[in-house]
Amino acid sequence: MGRRSTQELAVRRTGELIEIVGDRAGELAERTGPLRDRMLDSAEDLAERTGPLVGSAAETVSGVLEDARERGGAAWVALRGDRVGPPVAVRRWPWALGAAVGGAAVGVAVAALMRKLAPADAPGAQEPHELRAVVDVPGAPSSSTTAPAHDGQPGEGRPTPAPPVPGGTFRL
Repeated sequence: MGRRSTQELAVRRTGELIEIVGDRAGELAERTGPLRDRMLDSAEDLAERTGPLVGSAAETVSGVLEDARERGGAAWVALRGDRVGPPVAVRRWPWALGAAVGGAAVGVAVAALMRKLAPADAPGAQEPHELRAVVDVPGAPSSSTTAPAHDGQPGEGRPTPAPPVPGGTFRL
């Protein structure tokens, strides 16, 4: 009988505790109901405000991840030793040769145009191969007749020498 009474007491006590917990939970629900409603309203406002920001951030991140995926793939291909980028087997020398020939043709055309537009020489002008220096012309006055003689007295075309220093030379 002692056992049964202990079991009955435990069942009764457990029932009482369940009733107490239920009452307290009801009181707690009544007290936290307005707080819970305010918290749900705030969560809805937060979702409305941050929704566009999260969407734009997701778009930006997806673009960055796509770019990183492409670069990573190119790096992997380069590490394997394969060619990355457009093919290079395009001949470029024909374009360079064409540009050089075109430039030469334009240069010839400009030179011909400049000769046509250049003013004519003055009447009686000498050709460059006809020009002669004055010293080469026979009968031109020589420099010995036009220049003063340096054999003459001081002051006749040359500077006067300084007077001699009395007492000899200077010694240091």
